[in-house]
Amino acid sequence: MTLHAYCLDYTAQLLPVLASSLEFGSAAAPVLTVLLKMGSWLPADQFSIKVLPTIVKLFASNDRAVRACLLQHIDQSGQSLSAQTVDEQVCDLFCNRLLDIYICVSGTFSA
Repeated sequence: MTLHAYCLDYTAQLLPVLASSLEFGSAAAPVLTVLLKMGSWLPADQFSIKVLPTIVKLFASNDRAVRACLLQHIDQSGQSLSAQTVDEQVCDLFCNRLLDIYICVSGTFSA
């Protein structure tokens, strides 16, 4: 077995664990970096199936560090996001989180 084949096999086993830990909040933002790095080893069609749905869901995360990490690494996943997905899902999710932060901050200053 070649090193590349071994890495792909290991990646296929580990990606679902990383994705679910991020989606359900038991993992911190640095795990997202690992998920994206391992996802970059996959072909584009597999990336869209195994990694992209998690990335889209994470734009709704309450964790600011996760959302910041998503934006810092948008170059790794951005080309896989269709314009329709960005318009219908990512933008709404992310903008709603920005609005939540704005309301909390403006409420703090107005009191």
